Amino acid sequence: MRPIWKGALTFGLVNIPVGLYSATTRNDLSFRLLHASDLPGDTNLDRREIDLALQLVDTLAGEFDPGKYRDQYRDALLAVIERKLQGQAPVAAAARKPPTKVVDLMQALEASLKTRAGRGAKPSERRGAAAGRREGGGRRAAARRRAS
Repeated sequence: MRPIWKGALTFGLVNIPVGLYSATTRNDLSFRLLHASDLPGDTNLDRREIDLALQLVDTLAGEFDPGKYRDQYRDALLAVIERKLQGQAPVAAAARKPPTKVVDLMQALEASLKTRAGRGAKPSERRGAAAGRREGGGRRAAARRRAS
């Protein structure tokens, strides 16, 4: 059976091929599942990236329950049709209010940087202290050592 549409779902470095098939035919469909062995062997993927991608797919996988979803557009369209059949004028959709508070991200970033700079050490001193922490270890370094 030929798909009506072919495409792919992409999560970071993981690419999952998808095909859309007509619902009127009664042929069995087989789905290819993603396994670590399906990934190309010559890529420089970190094992943690692969594990994260597989965990994401497992998290999103599940049974599809169409009863959980409502087609709001169809419901509104049927209500308009019903009103027209009864001879009534369709009700216009209410206009959305524009957002009242718009945040200027550049001003917020500049204010954040000014408050951080005013807290104590100069930026160059903070970078040196941070570099010392990175070399010495810490929780992240310990986790990396355990993972490898």
